[in-house]
Amino acid sequence: MLLTTSLVYVLLCGTSSVLYVINDWTLMLNPSLRTDRLFSYQFQTFAYPLSLLVFAYNFYVYLVTGKQFRSELHQLFCSCFSAST
Repeated sequence: MLLTTSLVYVLLCGTSSVLYVINDWTLMLNPSLRTDRLFSYQFQTFAYPLSLLVFAYNFYVYLVTGKQFRSELHQLFCSCFSAST
């Protein structure tokens, strides 16, 4: 589970980070490209939301595979519902 989670994290966040660095280097090396924001727009619409999927992915992986996680989550929701009544 740790290996899979780490691999997914590297793939999703790594893609976003690499595209971010490429975008910054491109604009730094050729400032005239600042008017052409096509790559920047593609980065914002694709890579950044993709990197945010890591957080949702981790929740479901732990929910499916972690017995202690499910137990703690159950206790959390039971105590919230019993405190509100």
